[in-house]
Amino acid sequence: MKKLFFLLMLCMSVATFAASSNKENVYLKNGSVIKGEIIEEVPNESIKIKTSDGCIWNFKMSEIVRITRSEQSTPSRCESTNLKKSWKFFMETGYTFGNKSGGRVELTPSFGYQLNPSLMLGAGAGLNYYTNADETFIPVYADFRGYIPTDCCIKPYIDLKPGYGFDLNGDSGSGFYFNFTAGIEIGKISMGIGYATQTLNMNENLSIHSIPISYDASTNTGGLTLKVAYAF
Repeated sequence: MKKLFFLLMLCMSVATFAASSNKENVYLKNGSVIKGEIIEEVPNESIKIKTSDGCIWNFKMSEIVRITRSEQSTPSRCESTNLKKSWKFFMETGYTFGNKSGGRVELTPSFGYQLNPSLMLGAGAGLNYYTNADETFIPVYADFRGYIPTDCCIKPYIDLKPGYGFDLNGDSGSGFYFNFTAGIEIGKISMGIGYATQTLNMNENLSIHSIPISYDASTNTGGLTLKVAYAF
Protein backbone atom coordinates (compact mmCIF):
# COMPACT_ATOMS: atom_id res chain seq x y z
CA MET A 1 0.00 0.00 0.00
CA LYS A 2 2.87 2.37 0.73
CA LYS A 3 4.31 1.77 -2.74
CA LEU A 4 0.92 2.43 -4.34
CA PHE A 5 0.49 5.64 -2.34
CA PHE A 6 3.99 6.75 -3.32
CA LEU A 7 3.27 6.14 -7.02
CA LEU A 8 0.01 8.07 -6.85
CA MET A 9 1.64 11.02 -5.09
CA LEU A 10 4.55 11.02 -7.55
CA CYS A 11 2.22 10.99 -10.52
CA MET A 12 0.09 13.81 -9.14
CA SER A 13 3.24 15.85 -8.47
CA VAL A 14 4.42 15.37 -12.02
CA ALA A 15 1.01 16.40 -13.30
CA THR A 16 1.00 19.50 -11.10
CA PHE A 17 4.47 20.62 -12.07
CA ALA A 18 4.30 19.44 -15.68
CA ALA A 19 6.76 21.08 -17.95
CA SER A 20 5.54 24.25 -19.60
CA SER A 21 6.91 26.09 -22.59
CA ASN A 22 7.18 29.85 -23.00
CA LYS A 23 5.60 31.07 -26.24
CA GLU A 24 6.14 34.53 -27.66
CA ASN A 25 3.51 36.73 -29.24
CA VAL A 26 4.99 39.07 -31.84
CA TYR A 27 2.74 42.04 -32.64
CA LEU A 28 3.48 43.60 -36.04
CA LYS A 29 2.77 47.14 -37.22
CA ASN A 30 0.53 45.75 -39.98
CA GLY A 31 -1.82 44.37 -37.31
CA SER A 32 -0.72 40.72 -37.49
CA VAL A 33 0.17 38.65 -34.45
CA ILE A 34 2.65 35.79 -34.84
CA LYS A 35 2.72 33.20 -32.06
CA GLY A 36 5.60 30.82 -31.62
CA GLU A 37 9.10 30.35 -30.24
CA ILE A 38 11.87 32.88 -30.92
CA ILE A 39 14.82 30.82 -32.11
CA GLU A 40 17.20 33.66 -33.01
CA GLU A 41 17.41 37.28 -32.02
CA VAL A 42 19.79 40.05 -33.06
CA PRO A 43 19.37 42.87 -30.54
CA ASN A 44 17.79 45.99 -32.06
CA GLU A 45 17.92 44.44 -35.56
CA SER A 46 15.87 41.27 -36.20
CA ILE A 47 14.32 38.09 -34.84
CA LYS A 48 13.45 34.64 -36.13
CA ILE A 49 10.30 32.98 -34.77
CA LYS A 50 9.16 29.41 -35.30
CA THR A 51 5.41 28.77 -35.25
CA SER A 52 3.66 25.55 -34.20
CA ASP A 53 3.30 24.42 -37.83
CA GLY A 54 7.08 24.49 -38.27
CA CYS A 55 7.29 27.72 -40.32
CA ILE A 56 10.13 30.13 -39.55
CA TRP A 57 9.52 33.87 -39.93
CA ASN A 58 12.10 36.67 -40.10
CA PHE A 59 11.17 40.16 -38.96
CA LYS A 60 13.12 43.38 -38.60
CA MET A 61 12.69 45.15 -35.31
CA SER A 62 11.36 48.16 -37.21
CA GLU A 63 8.34 46.00 -38.25
CA ILE A 64 7.51 45.02 -34.67
CA VAL A 65 5.33 46.91 -32.21
CA ARG A 66 5.98 44.71 -29.19
CA ILE A 67 6.79 41.16 -28.08
CA THR A 68 5.02 39.47 -25.18
CA ARG A 69 5.40 36.07 -23.61
CA SER A 70 2.61 33.69 -22.63
CA GLU A 71 3.05 30.50 -20.65
CA GLN A 72 1.40 27.57 -22.40
CA SER A 73 1.04 24.25 -20.67
CA THR A 74 2.42 21.23 -22.38
CA PRO A 75 -0.47 18.91 -23.35
CA SER A 76 -0.78 15.92 -21.10
CA ARG A 77 0.71 12.74 -22.50
CA CYS A 78 -2.43 11.01 -21.24
CA GLU A 79 -4.86 13.43 -22.84
CA SER A 80 -6.48 10.59 -24.78
CA THR A 81 -7.33 8.79 -21.55
CA ASN A 82 -9.27 11.66 -19.96
CA LEU A 83 -12.56 10.48 -18.45
CA LYS A 84 -14.89 12.11 -20.96
CA LYS A 85 -18.47 11.17 -21.74
CA SER A 86 -18.36 8.02 -23.83
CA TRP A 87 -19.40 4.38 -24.03
CA LYS A 88 -16.91 1.98 -22.47
CA PHE A 89 -16.45 -1.78 -22.47
CA PHE A 90 -14.29 -3.53 -19.87
CA MET A 91 -13.03 -7.07 -20.32
CA GLU A 92 -12.18 -8.05 -16.75
CA THR A 93 -10.80 -11.26 -15.35
CA GLY A 94 -9.25 -12.39 -12.10
CA TYR A 95 -9.23 -14.89 -9.26
CA THR A 96 -11.14 -14.96 -5.96
CA PHE A 97 -9.65 -16.85 -3.01
CA GLY A 98 -13.04 -17.84 -1.61
CA ASN A 99 -13.68 -19.81 1.58
CA LYS A 100 -15.49 -23.17 1.77
CA SER A 101 -13.92 -24.45 -1.48
CA GLY A 102 -15.04 -21.19 -3.07
CA GLY A 103 -11.82 -20.39 -4.92
CA ARG A 104 -12.78 -19.45 -8.45
CA VAL A 105 -11.63 -17.97 -11.74
CA GLU A 106 -13.83 -14.98 -12.59
CA LEU A 107 -14.61 -13.45 -15.98
CA THR A 108 -16.64 -10.30 -15.32
CA PRO A 109 -16.96 -8.05 -18.39
CA SER A 110 -19.18 -4.97 -18.34
CA PHE A 111 -20.54 -2.36 -20.74
CA GLY A 112 -21.44 1.14 -19.61
CA TYR A 113 -21.41 4.89 -20.12
CA GLN A 114 -19.00 7.42 -18.62
CA LEU A 115 -21.42 10.04 -17.25
CA ASN A 116 -18.71 12.42 -16.02
CA PRO A 117 -15.04 12.26 -14.94
CA SER A 118 -16.07 10.66 -11.64
CA LEU A 119 -18.68 8.04 -12.52
CA MET A 120 -19.39 5.25 -15.00
CA LEU A 121 -22.65 3.27 -14.90
CA GLY A 122 -23.02 -0.06 -16.64
CA ALA A 123 -24.02 -3.70 -16.47
CA GLY A 124 -22.69 -7.08 -17.44
CA ALA A 125 -22.81 -10.85 -17.27
CA GLY A 126 -19.85 -13.11 -16.59
CA LEU A 127 -18.66 -16.63 -16.01
CA ASN A 128 -17.21 -17.87 -12.70
CA TYR A 129 -15.64 -21.31 -12.39
CA TYR A 130 -15.02 -22.87 -8.96
CA THR A 131 -11.73 -24.71 -9.37
CA ASN A 132 -12.07 -26.98 -6.31
CA ALA A 133 -15.79 -27.73 -6.49
CA ASP A 134 -16.04 -27.98 -10.30
CA GLU A 135 -19.04 -25.62 -10.29
CA THR A 136 -19.87 -22.90 -12.82
CA PHE A 137 -21.93 -19.76 -12.19
CA ILE A 138 -23.15 -16.99 -14.46
CA PRO A 139 -23.29 -13.73 -12.49
CA VAL A 140 -25.49 -10.93 -13.88
CA TYR A 141 -24.79 -7.54 -12.32
CA ALA A 142 -24.92 -3.76 -12.43
CA ASP A 143 -21.57 -1.97 -12.56
CA PHE A 144 -20.79 1.28 -10.72
CA ARG A 145 -17.24 2.55 -11.26
CA GLY A 146 -16.16 5.71 -9.45
CA TYR A 147 -12.94 7.57 -10.27
CA ILE A 148 -10.71 10.10 -8.56
CA PRO A 149 -9.99 12.35 -11.59
CA THR A 150 -6.36 13.34 -12.04
CA ASP A 151 -4.23 14.82 -14.82
CA CYS A 152 -1.95 11.83 -14.40
CA CYS A 153 -1.93 8.56 -16.32
CA ILE A 154 -2.74 6.77 -13.05
CA LYS A 155 -6.40 7.12 -12.06
CA PRO A 156 -7.59 5.52 -8.77
CA TYR A 157 -11.02 3.89 -8.95
CA ILE A 158 -13.58 1.91 -6.96
CA ASP A 159 -15.77 -0.64 -8.74
CA LEU A 160 -19.02 -2.15 -7.37
CA LYS A 161 -20.85 -5.04 -9.04
CA PRO A 162 -24.04 -6.08 -7.19
CA GLY A 163 -26.10 -8.79 -8.87
CA TYR A 164 -27.25 -12.39 -8.91
CA GLY A 165 -25.34 -15.57 -9.75
CA PHE A 166 -27.07 -18.43 -11.58
CA ASP A 167 -25.81 -21.97 -11.00
CA LEU A 168 -25.27 -23.77 -14.32
CA ASN A 169 -24.94 -27.19 -12.65
CA GLY A 170 -28.17 -26.87 -10.72
CA ASP A 171 -26.94 -28.52 -7.54
CA SER A 172 -25.35 -25.64 -5.62
CA GLY A 173 -28.19 -23.12 -5.84
CA SER A 174 -28.26 -19.61 -7.27
CA GLY A 175 -27.99 -16.50 -5.11
CA PHE A 176 -26.82 -12.96 -4.47
CA TYR A 177 -23.50 -11.92 -6.08
CA PHE A 178 -21.35 -8.95 -5.09
CA ASN A 179 -17.92 -7.77 -6.19
CA PHE A 180 -16.01 -4.82 -4.73
CA THR A 181 -12.69 -3.75 -6.24
CA ALA A 182 -10.38 -0.80 -5.56
CA GLY A 183 -7.43 -0.16 -7.83
CA ILE A 184 -5.75 2.02 -10.40
CA GLU A 185 -6.37 2.57 -14.11
CA ILE A 186 -3.34 3.25 -16.31
CA GLY A 187 -4.40 4.15 -19.81
CA LYS A 188 -6.70 1.33 -20.89
CA ILE A 189 -5.47 -1.18 -18.32
CA SER A 190 -6.81 -1.37 -14.77
CA MET A 191 -5.68 -3.50 -11.83
CA GLY A 192 -7.42 -3.91 -8.52
CA ILE A 193 -7.86 -5.84 -5.30
CA GLY A 194 -11.04 -6.31 -3.31
CA TYR A 195 -13.72 -8.69 -2.06
CA ALA A 196 -16.20 -10.89 -3.94
CA THR A 197 -18.97 -13.10 -2.59
CA GLN A 198 -21.51 -15.52 -4.03
CA THR A 199 -24.47 -16.71 -1.96
CA LEU A 200 -25.50 -20.34 -2.50
CA ASN A 201 -29.17 -21.01 -1.75
CA MET A 202 -29.55 -24.79 -1.71
CA ASN A 203 -32.39 -27.19 -1.06
CA GLU A 204 -31.21 -30.16 1.03
CA ASN A 205 -32.96 -33.48 1.37
CA LEU A 206 -32.41 -36.00 4.16
CA SER A 207 -34.25 -38.83 5.85
CA ILE A 208 -34.94 -39.17 9.58
CA HIS A 209 -36.47 -42.49 10.69
CA SER A 210 -37.41 -43.13 7.06
CA ILE A 211 -39.21 -39.80 6.92
CA PRO A 212 -37.96 -37.60 4.03
CA ILE A 213 -37.25 -34.03 5.08
CA SER A 214 -36.49 -31.14 2.78
CA TYR A 215 -35.02 -27.86 3.98
CA ASP A 216 -33.35 -24.77 2.57
CA ALA A 217 -29.71 -23.95 3.31
CA SER A 218 -27.69 -20.88 2.50
CA THR A 219 -23.96 -20.24 2.52
CA ASN A 220 -21.56 -17.58 1.24
CA THR A 221 -18.34 -18.16 -0.68
CA GLY A 222 -16.64 -14.81 -0.13
CA GLY A 223 -12.98 -13.96 -0.27
CA LEU A 224 -10.13 -11.78 -1.48
CA THR A 225 -10.25 -11.05 -5.21
CA LEU A 226 -7.58 -9.84 -7.63
CA LYS A 227 -8.71 -8.29 -10.91
CA VAL A 228 -7.18 -6.99 -14.14
CA ALA A 229 -9.16 -5.41 -16.99
CA TYR A 230 -8.74 -3.86 -20.41
CA ALA A 231 -10.97 -1.02 -21.64
CA PHE A 232 -12.16 -0.81 -25.23
